[in-house]
Parts: sequence; C-alpha cells; structure tokens
Amino acid sequence: EVVIYSTTFNHTLKKQRFVKTSEIKINRQLSYVLIKSPGYKKNISIGRLVDHAILALNFRLYLNRSDIVLPDAVFVGYPPVSLSFISLRWLYKKKVFSILDLKDRWPDIFEAALPIYLRTLSRLVLWPSYFMRNKCLELSSHHTSISKSYIDWMQSKTKIKKQSTVAYLTPNPTLPSDIDIQMSRQFLLI
Repeated sequence: EVVIYSTTFNHTLKKQRFVKTSEIKINRQLSYVLIKSPGYKKNISIGRLVDHAILALNFRLYLNRSDIVLPDAVFVGYPPVSLSFISLRWLYKKKVFSILDLKDRWPDIFEAALPIYLRTLSRLVLWPSYFMRNKCLELSSHHTSISKSYIDWMQSKTKIKKQSTVAYLTPNPTLPSDIDIQMSRQFLLI
C-alpha cells in the first residue's frame, strides 16, 4: 500500500485543490492525503516560507492522530525544509527507514539569489532552515539526488555519512559506445 502526502495547494497553478486537509482513496493500494496550507503567490517569497511552515505544523498535527499506520519505508522529497524536518524527525523516532530525495540545495539557493551585501544577514535569518537541513541529512536513512555533485554536497553538509543513490533525471550520462553509435547510424539510415 502506498500513501502519498502532499499539500492542498497546487504549486503550479497557485490555487487550492481542497479547502481543508483531505484524504483521497484511489484504490486498495493507493491513497493521497493532502495537508492544508495557505498557499502563496510567488515562488521566491516570504509567503512561500510561511506556507511551508504552516504545512509542516499541520502535518505534525496530522501525525499525532491515533489511526496513523506506521509505514515500512518513506520517500521524503526535499524541499520543503520544514516539512522534511518534521517528517524525518518523526520517522527517526519511530525507527522507520527513510530516503531523503534532494531536489534543490535549499536554503543555499535562496541565499545565493540575494546581493552579496545581504548574505551575512540572510545566514542569520535562515539559520533555522540551515539547522533543519543538516538534521534532515542526519536523520534520514539513505540519500538520493539528481547528480553525483548533489550527493557529494549532501555528504559534505553532515558528519554522518549515509548510503546514497544518484537518480538521474535523464539516462545515465555516459559516453556512447562504438556499438551504440553504429546502431544509431543504422537507425537513421532505415
């Protein structure tokens, strides 16, 4: 059985899918739980940070329910930082195997978008996010990301080294063999 947890807010359309936390059962093997969050208007904004904080708080409250079935394993998408932190802390305490999938170097990319003169101040403001990021890397059982350089970055941010897997978004970027080149040429000639 697979349960997918997400938010009621549609990030692409910037609209709510549901007005409150909703559970949707697709079939015996698949269901969704959409946790209420307020949403935001711009991707890089304080509103998005507030949305993620409220989403994490609402998810934590959802986990307090008595009918929660302990999963065998969990795949946690990162970011959002606060939601990942709440999830991984709960999973670690329950001794559940977790895979942390890093899609963005957050909060570092937020800081990098600022002018140089604001970066020191941003480190102070973003300190909680840096703390949660480091804890996520430590609390997860396994790391996965889109490239070897992302995995190396993840490993550099934690004292506890984890097993890791690169899950490329495209086929493995190896050089084609002579046989691959010959087969491609034959295909083009057909």
